Parts: sequence; structure tokens; C-alpha cells
Amino acid sequence: MEGLQEIAAHLHQKTEAGRTSRSGFVGETTDMEQQLIRNVSELEQQVYVLTDALQSTLHTIAEEHYRRTHKLQRAAAWIRETGKKMERKLTENVSYRILVIAGTLVTIVLLFGAGKWLFQLVRFAKK
Repeated sequence: MEGLQEIAAHLHQKTEAGRTSRSGFVGETTDMEQQLIRNVSELEQQVYVLTDALQSTLHTIAEEHYRRTHKLQRAAAWIRETGKKMERKLTENVSYRILVIAGTLVTIVLLFGAGKWLFQLVRFAKK
């Protein structure tokens, strides 16, 4: 997408010099030459209009791409911050701490019981 901005800038530089360098035509001309000059001038103006439209389109595309990626980055940051806030509130909650302690004690008791059961199983297998 950065390439689009470079293309638009290059296009602007190339066409800007031609827009300001015309000083008009000097001397007498025939009707046919005047018609040719008018036609060339009109075509020149049309090219400038198309160049401006292309530059605007490239600029709009680049801005839209930036807006989308920036929106995704903000959404990801919001999700991270919300998760951190919820985790912080949960760990500061007294009920949660009691539940963690109870869960830890139950796990220790279950592991102790399983160890005791395995010890008896091994002892029984030896007999």
C-alpha cells in the first residue's frame, strides 16, 4: 500500500511541470492550426483531469487500507486490555482466592489418596 502513495507522488511530479510550463502560442496561425491547438489543449486538460482522478483513487485506496489495518490493531489492543482487566478483577476477588485454595487442597488430598491406593496396590501385588 505504501507503493500506491509513491506512485501517486511520482505521477503528481511528472504532470505538475507540464501544467505550469505553458505560456501559450505566439504568432499568426491559420484556422486549421488554431483548431489543432484548441484540440491539443482540450486533450491536455482531459489528461490532467484523468491524472487527478487517478491520484485521488490511489490516495483513497491507500487510506482505506490504513484505516482497516489500524482498526484491527485497535480491536486487538481492546481485547488484550479487557482480558487483563478481567483477570485482574478475578485474582483480586476474595471468593476466587478461597475457591483456588479449596481446589488446591482437594487436589492434594486426591493425589495423596491416589498415592496411598497405588502403594497398597503394589504391596498387594508383591504378595
